[in-house]
Amino acid sequence: MKRLWIFLVVGPLIGFFGAFFDGAGSLLGILYLLLLLALFYVFGAIPALLACFVDHALADKVGAFKRAAVTSLVGCAVGIVMAACFPEHVGMVAMGIAGAVAGLICSLLSSSVAEASTMPP
Repeated sequence: MKRLWIFLVVGPLIGFFGAFFDGAGSLLGILYLLLLLALFYVFGAIPALLACFVDHALADKVGAFKRAAVTSLVGCAVGIVMAACFPEHVGMVAMGIAGAVAGLICSLLSSSVAEASTMPP
């Protein structure tokens, strides 16, 4: 359950920063940024859940590094697909990179949280 919350909270936030630095934040109004952040949480939930599903499926099968690499590739692919749905707003390369970074960070965070919860006191 912790893995799901990590992916749902951190993943769209990293996607937001990727789009912001790609130029989607050129209008630096606070209201615009809050609206953009809300949109990234709404539209970023599905890619985050897909990456979480892949990470969870690989949790017992491969090591943390391979799982993080595969989750990063899935995040990149899903980011590119999401950017293709909205080509006039964000760049495909930026969203691919943001999805890859989000998948990598979320996978590493979830593996470190899992290791910390299984260690004896």
